Amino acid sequence: MPEAGLQWLDRSELLTYEELARIAEARACWGQAALLSGNVEEAIRLTLASISELRELGQPINLIDALTNLSAAYAIAGDLDSARAPALAAIRSPWQRESAGFLFDQIGRLAAK
Repeated sequence: MPEAGLQWLDRSELLTYEELARIAEARACWGQAALLSGNVEEAIRLTLASISELRELGQPINLIDALTNLSAAYAIAGDLDSARAPALAAIRSPWQRESAGFLFDQIGRLAAK
């Protein structure tokens, strides 16, 4: 039961799981569009929001896409330390994650030169 003073909504007024998932997916697409248009700050903001929503909804495929977009946005912004974490989170296999971490560190060293 809702607390006193809060309005009880009819089930027909609540979003379904599928509708919530579509909203999270759309936000991830908007983040990618912002990144492609050069608006890196907006891409990061939208993608961070979509990652949170996709994790809550248990949408692994879309989550991997969003993590990849976030990593690219941070890399374009020149923040390789922030780009590393979402890139590695998008990789499932531990041995692949270890290899990717090594490669990402090498790229970061080359970019710093």
